[in-house]
Amino acid sequence: IFGATPLRVSAHGGAYVQREVIDVAQLTLHYPNGMLAFLHVSWLSPSKIRRFTLVGDRQMVVYDDVETIDKIRVYNRGIDVPDHTSTFGEFQLSYRYGDIVSPFLNWHEPLGVECERFAEAILRGGVPRSDANDGLRVVRVLEAADSSMGSAGACIDIPQPGFHEHHSVAAPASLQPVTAQPLRAKADR
Repeated sequence: IFGATPLRVSAHGGAYVQREVIDVAQLTLHYPNGMLAFLHVSWLSPSKIRRFTLVGDRQMVVYDDVETIDKIRVYNRGIDVPDHTSTFGEFQLSYRYGDIVSPFLNWHEPLGVECERFAEAILRGGVPRSDANDGLRVVRVLEAADSSMGSAGACIDIPQPGFHEHHSVAAPASLQPVTAQPLRAKADR
């Protein structure tokens, strides 16, 4: 999300239903430039929550995947820090409250879009938006998180990719796009 791969992860979790399967986990991802991401995942939670919050120095954005209408909300809120002060009494943080904007989002089912882009990359040649390199980065984060949980939440370095190349995949000449034909009832045949 930050255009960077996390450098290290610290994770805590527990297996409550099956001994070997982590049901609940808390992860802290450390990114370059001091950015942090906090994740809470739970198969056991009675409520389905898929919320992503990004806190910036001037605005905050909340993406709620479960929300049906206002999936994205932009909060014009923040904290204004005064210039240098000489005494603690002069130092006052100023909380700024502003509008909440909910931009229109032309929603499409994410897995369907991902499958379409993958098929398009195969048929037309090219690189899908999420490729094997992305998959490798995710697996490396998960493996490091698993190591962290096995080490009482210790910070574990995430191996960084040694390559940044993308491979395009050309469709075989024998593979041509197929135009779907409407299904006909048995009596129409």
